[in-house]
Amino acid sequence: MKTFFFFLLITLTIGCSTSKQTRKQSEISTKSIENVYWVLIEIDGEQPPTSVENQIYIFLSQEDNKLSGSNGCNRILGSYDTSNGLEIKFDNVATTLMACNNEDWDEIKFNNMLEKVNNFTISGDKLMLNVGKREPLACFVKVKEEGITNKYWKLIELEGKEVVMALNQEREQYIILRNDNTLTGFAGCNQFSGNYTLEEDKLRIRFNNLLSSLRICPDVSVNEVDFFKVLDMTDNYTIIGNKLMLNVGKRAPLAVFESVYF
Repeated sequence: MKTFFFFLLITLTIGCSTSKQTRKQSEISTKSIENVYWVLIEIDGEQPPTSVENQIYIFLSQEDNKLSGSNGCNRILGSYDTSNGLEIKFDNVATTLMACNNEDWDEIKFNNMLEKVNNFTISGDKLMLNVGKREPLACFVKVKEEGITNKYWKLIELEGKEVVMALNQEREQYIILRNDNTLTGFAGCNQFSGNYTLEEDKLRIRFNNLLSSLRICPDVSVNEVDFFKVLDMTDNYTIIGNKLMLNVGKRAPLAVFESVYF
């Protein structure tokens, strides 16, 4: 399995033990943990193995109280409740069923941790998920955004489903955003181009004036309409290392891309 995220977290080597001072500092609005990508840096007092380093994350959507993320192999979906102060409860947690060969990582351990959590604390850019007043079950760090232009973004997930190339597909689906606000890409059968507007400080993006070639590929099982529909709906983005997510509002990502060439 390819590295899911590709970025350095300078806080990776810093412990996550709690203290009275930490808990006091954490008495802030629960909104501070929502609409943020949190990457796992410690579970049960140990760092994740290098095989899944920077690949395990959670996202709490303030708009609909939905949980999404990855346990290092499979996508995570569920809901959460923070209506009672610093208490938090994850419910209806489910995962996709991909088979992965991470022999040194047990994704079930992460899933079970989410089921046990009943409160959280925050210290700076770190989020600790706890049960009772014991040491944290898991510690996460807030993701810092990077630039998205002049990179080859390969489509790996569309509307929550993994993208797999058809055997006779010419090449993978991708997009490239250039500095002059032009866009080029391949939708599965046809090449396309267009323009985009970008507000990097607010993570907003809109695609427009999309034009594609008019090839017909009856033997290629790719629904280009869905791909173009996602581009048309997108109004914001999130980037975590080598992963780009195109979103609408604050819902789960419409599409996920991976940077192949820098």
